[in-house]
Amino acid sequence: MFQLTRFYTIFTIAILSIIFYEISVYAGILQENITGKFNSFQSFIFQINNLTSAIFPLLIYTFIYITTQIFFIFFNIDKEKASLSKIISVALLPVIVFSLVYLVVLIHFVKNIDGPMPQELKNLKLISSFTFNDFKNIGYLFWGLFYLILIVEIKSKFELSILKSLIINLTPTSIVSILIQII
Repeated sequence: MFQLTRFYTIFTIAILSIIFYEISVYAGILQENITGKFNSFQSFIFQINNLTSAIFPLLIYTFIYITTQIFFIFFNIDKEKASLSKIISVALLPVIVFSLVYLVVLIHFVKNIDGPMPQELKNLKLISSFTFNDFKNIGYLFWGLFYLILIVEIKSKFELSILKSLIINLTPTSIVSILIQII
């Protein structure tokens, strides 16, 4: 069972990393179409950005895992009741679905570009009447679904109150969000 959970976790992170990498690549192509051909330094920066995007899912997983473990110690919760790795991996499924759809739409858009691109991307129509800004907001909904699944799963698998589960899952992310806003 442990090996299957480990495989599932690695598979989930790997798929998400590949999708994030590809989104970054196609976003770079789109940027290049807007601003013109990149010089070698800009290409180098975009390659670093692509690699950073590929590492981002592992960082998210690690952050959630470590901070949850810290709160388990703080609240004296038995960590042996369920696999935290599996819970986080399952919670990442909505993010994978959204990211995959976004990647497909982005690839389709980049491959079908006609003529000069407008400078303001956020209001550019991707499909139907959806803009980049709309996809950003839809992405927030899917990340919210990630946290909802995480909260419910930890509550049920570790037999916690909803308040403890909310504190365990939302406090670390809230602190990081506040620090980002301050900086």
